[in-house]
Amino acid sequence: MRKRVLLVNKFIPPDTAPTSQLIGAIGRALEADGWDVAFAGRRSGYSTQSPSLIRRLADEAGFHCALLAGSLFSRHRPDLVIALTSPPGLIVPASLLAKISRSRLIHWCMDLYPDVAVALGALPAGRIEALIRWATVRAYRTCDLVVALDDDMAERFGAAGVDSEVLAPWPPDWRGAPAENAPDMRGAWLYSGNLGRAHDWETMLEAQAILERSGSTLRLVIQGSGPAQRAARERASSLGLQRVEWRPPAPEGGLLKQIHEARALVASQRPETTGMLYPSKLSTLTLTETPLIWIGSPVGAIAAELRGRPDTLVAPPGDAAQVAAFLRSLPSRPRLRDLDISRFLEKATERRNDGLERWKRWASRESAEA
Repeated sequence: MRKRVLLVNKFIPPDTAPTSQLIGAIGRALEADGWDVAFAGRRSGYSTQSPSLIRRLADEAGFHCALLAGSLFSRHRPDLVIALTSPPGLIVPASLLAKISRSRLIHWCMDLYPDVAVALGALPAGRIEALIRWATVRAYRTCDLVVALDDDMAERFGAAGVDSEVLAPWPPDWRGAPAENAPDMRGAWLYSGNLGRAHDWETMLEAQAILERSGSTLRLVIQGSGPAQRAARERASSLGLQRVEWRPPAPEGGLLKQIHEARALVASQRPETTGMLYPSKLSTLTLTETPLIWIGSPVGAIAAELRGRPDTLVAPPGDAAQVAAFLRSLPSRPRLRDLDISRFLEKATERRNDGLERWKRWASRESAEA
């Protein structure tokens, strides 16, 4: 009889959310390995989520309740539950679901709650925070396996008495992505992705201001969306920046071209969130041969990894002068070659396959111990 696995996340395939793509890849790999695969979550809605905090909280509470209700009335008991982190606190109902169904439970932690909410000021320390922390730590300890994103997150789990494995997200599967007529990026440095509360954007804008005052023609392209974009636009305006371009998210083919043509790529994370999340774009950017700027903590797992990469700057938030100097030192990029894309796709496929093989081994191990 085939073993049954239930994969739980707020957004599931075919939704385009990054976590939906990850959990979808795991599901396909396990199905090919002989598992009966089911998903619990929403198949659309990631791109149209309400910016209202109250509406988001109500929506997420409803998701938790629906997940538990579904487990109570389901006729199909999973042998294994794999849960990610969206919406916040998902591990609590997921642990109850696993207990009700007498299933093994694996948690892949994309964001460490409530730690990241406290660090960003979204949740004040106090009784409510203490209650949430107690509930989540208790849920973490019921897991048969916890998977952290890097060694810093694993260390935080260890401090809470929870052992963990480490696996960072892998890049999207861009094989076969149609070529796009993307703008020429050879005179630009690029930030692509969510501009959220956990990301440092002030240093990018201040570095661009230094470049413009020195007469540099380099452009800063900020591509994507996110809750911090309005504040970032206002700051760019107050600095009088003339060479900042704001673009919507790029199609896969277009982004693939842009990240290989740009003068440099930039990823950022506020240091106070170290070990609480992992900028998912790093899994893609580090596989290119394009120079990379990391604006974040100069110590920790990410900084240590990036210092071994050629043409990479590790700069703390606020050090705009160092960022500008690094950009001025870079030579112009050559035209994109098919070979650049081929090498990237080969490395991305290898990393994705390695990650999926680990998931198959973990699932097989938990199945054997059930």
